[in-house]
Parts: sequence; structure tokens; C-alpha cells
Amino acid sequence: MRLANHDHLGAALAMKEATVRLGDIVALQSVTLTLHQGEQVAVVGPNGAGKSTLLKTIAGLLQPSSGSVLVYGHRPPGHICIAYLPQRNVVDWAFPVTVGDVVMMGRIGRLGLFRRPSRHDHMIVAGCLNTVGLSDLLGQRIAELSGGQQQRMFIARALAQEAGLMVMDEPLTGLDATSQEAILDLLAEFPRRNVATVVTNHDLTMSSQRFDRIVLLNSRVIADGPPEKVLTEKNLLAAYGSHVHRIHDAREPLAVSDSCCDP
Repeated sequence: MRLANHDHLGAALAMKEATVRLGDIVALQSVTLTLHQGEQVAVVGPNGAGKSTLLKTIAGLLQPSSGSVLVYGHRPPGHICIAYLPQRNVVDWAFPVTVGDVVMMGRIGRLGLFRRPSRHDHMIVAGCLNTVGLSDLLGQRIAELSGGQQQRMFIARALAQEAGLMVMDEPLTGLDATSQEAILDLLAEFPRRNVATVVTNHDLTMSSQRFDRIVLLNSRVIADGPPEKVLTEKNLLAAYGSHVHRIHDAREPLAVSDSCCDP
């Protein structure tokens, strides 16, 4: 499969001093975030911290009231380079489409709305389904998929889109341990495909084990860097406040619990 190549367009993501308001609420405050081709970052923070808002802003679904967002040198709305995977609970799984239909939707930006998929497009879809291990489910209705299969289908759609930047909102939530590992193993292949990835995740331990870079967010960026420098007691207290609880395992000095909802 052809690898994405956007070197001539600059950074995969360049967000500078972006502030996003949702009504009277400042959901994101002066957020600066840069991501290069093939780089991966996990965004963590308490519920209500603006993680979903961050991804929607990167994807162009929300516009910053100030600051700027560029994806490979261009503003995000309608950008063919961006693949946005929302939380599964906002998808209408009763919609009568098949796995193959959804993955082919990733080709629309290349095809245009009124062109029929060519043999080449069908080959790309088949290759993407093979990559995520869903070749035998090409004609399956999406309502009949397990949670892990649903996420792998969306990853296949992003690969078919030949996206250079993938933003994934809580892709591991509600999945069993085996399905989580399968998704994480697929994500680990993205740097080789030159795909930059932003993933929100509520599991700090998993994020520290599977990602080399973590952004700790609570409306603003509390810390950004390697897990050992980001997930410190000082930073976690700044992000989670009273929702941080001390435990007695010396290897994990703090545990975190959330009690509200993301904007």
C-alpha cells in the first residue's frame, strides 16, 4: 500500500495559541501543539478537560475563536489529509451500510462525490481491510460488528483515505483487553506509514507504556513530552486537582478518577 507523503507541506499539525469557546465556556485556552509526520501523541486529562474539543478543532469541526490551526500547511476544514475517528457512542450503528461501504467512504475525497469507484479503489479497500484483519467481513452490516471490529473498520477507512493525520477520540473505551491490544498494535504501524496520530485516552498507565509522547490537558496544556516528565505528581495535581488519590504502590504514586463529562 502506498505510504502517505506530505513532506513538502510542513508539520502534520501546527496549532498555535488556539482558544476555543463553547458558548460561555472556554473549552481550550491558548493551546499550542506541533506534530510531525509519523509522530504519535496520547492526550490525557480529566473528563471535561477539552480532549474531544481539541480533536474536533484539529479536524476542522470546531473553529478557534483565536489562534490558528494548520494541517500540513493548510487550514483543517475539508482537508483530505485528516481522518477523524469520533467516539463510538456518537455513531449511528443502525445505519444500513456494510464494512466495505464504510471503508470505501475513505476514498470519496480522492474520487469526488459522483465518480464510481474504480478497480484500483476496490483493491485499496481490500488491502486496507486485510491490514486490519477484516477481509472476511467486507459485506457485513456494521450493526453486527463487535466494538473492536468497529474500531478496526474505522482505521481501515482512514488508511483507504491515505490520511497523513489521524485523530482518534477514546478509541479504546469499552473494548476488552484483547481488542485494545489489537488496536494499539495497529497504531504502532502508523509511523512506518508516515501517518501522524493524536489519540485521546483516559488510561494513564497504558498511555505511558504505549506512547513516547503525552500531552496532559485541562483546558490548557499542563505538560507535553515523554511520559516520565509529564506524569509527575506536580503535573497530575495541576490537571486533576481533587480527583487525584494517593495509593501505596511505589511504582504508581497516584491514581486518578473522573466524575464529569467532556465538552
